[in-house]
Amino acid sequence: MKRKSNALKHLAKWIAAELRPDDEGRDYVLLSREWKPDSSRGLGSRTSDELFTLHGSLCRVIPDDFDFWFCFDNGAVNTKLLYLDGGQTCAAVPFPVRIDSRMFEILYDLDWEKQRTLLLNGNQLHEKLADDAGDYPIHWIPTSAVHETYREEIETYRMWLIEEGQSSGVLAANTDTRVLMNCPFENRPDRDRWVSQQMGQGNLILAIINDGVLLSAEETDILRRIELEKLPEIARAKAEGRFKGALDAMGQDTF
Repeated sequence: MKRKSNALKHLAKWIAAELRPDDEGRDYVLLSREWKPDSSRGLGSRTSDELFTLHGSLCRVIPDDFDFWFCFDNGAVNTKLLYLDGGQTCAAVPFPVRIDSRMFEILYDLDWEKQRTLLLNGNQLHEKLADDAGDYPIHWIPTSAVHETYREEIETYRMWLIEEGQSSGVLAANTDTRVLMNCPFENRPDRDRWVSQQMGQGNLILAIINDGVLLSAEETDILRRIELEKLPEIARAKAEGRFKGALDAMGQDTF
């Protein structure tokens, strides 16, 4: 994919000028392997085409066991490279190449095995934190309390799913950044996979919508408990809120 120098910086400025906030008031665009551009938020055709081209090119050039985050926010673009270790735990580092006209050329020739080694070594810190997390109490928020606290967000999400013709999805939230995640699904295995993945990253399950109907708090808690039992040690520590306590005690920053 040929691009002029600083093309992504120009793209970020176009997005900032054209983007319409979504129903939750978010005025940024996030690209990852599974999060594709949303063409319904006021972006012009040229800008949308650039975003879809960028997303497709990143998916093709970056190996499947890696993920990427390209966040276009207020005229800037912030990037990360992620390595999914076993599907539940992940390590993240700044994107390994400069975001410029040679980005894809360099990515094609990048030593991806070296990147795996670096990120897996970084996960050794996570493993120590997971061991230390055993000293901290479990912080488990019952879904009944979640439904009460996030009532408006959940109803807005349910209506949005119906309008988009999706009808079924998992709504999760990073409680530190207050970023909401929409995880659409078509069947129960997909639903359970999303619940497990979000819990394993320490995110809170706000709602599960099946065919436009909110799954009850009791049913959601049962599913959360089932998926919790399947999580590996690090992911379970994050899901139970113990990982953050160990992290704060160590005085480290993590993704």
